[in-house]
Amino acid sequence: MKQAQFVLVVFFIFSALPVCAQELIQRPLIKPPTEQQVFEKEVKHDTAYARQFRVKSQVIAAKSKQPVAGAFVKLPVANYSIHTDSLGSFSILLPDSLVGQPLHLVVAHPEYGRLALDVSSGTFPAVIRLPPAPPRRVEVVE
Repeated sequence: MKQAQFVLVVFFIFSALPVCAQELIQRPLIKPPTEQQVFEKEVKHDTAYARQFRVKSQVIAAKSKQPVAGAFVKLPVANYSIHTDSLGSFSILLPDSLVGQPLHLVVAHPEYGRLALDVSSGTFPAVIRLPPAPPRRVEVVE
């Protein structure tokens, strides 16, 4: 009789084990971290990221004062270039070694013209006004 009870108990344990294991797989005990939490944890220990600063600005047309989408913004000293978004805005993450140093900034758009500015990280303009594009010369060759 005891042997039959033992077999019955062992059978019950092994038959219930897959159900328990499957339930644990479907319902983890610890929630996995979100992408933002993973990023923040990596940034907290990344000394290179900690030694950077962000500059933000918006490019607008000088005459109409409307945002200039798709303007090309280049910062040669940092070997960095970007295009403005649909609101004419852009932001650049720069190393802290450039803090306080003069920066040469070039902003250009085929419909509005080109502008070169000498700025520093502390006096980075919040708004950049692009002048109208110069008239194009058309040459007729006969």
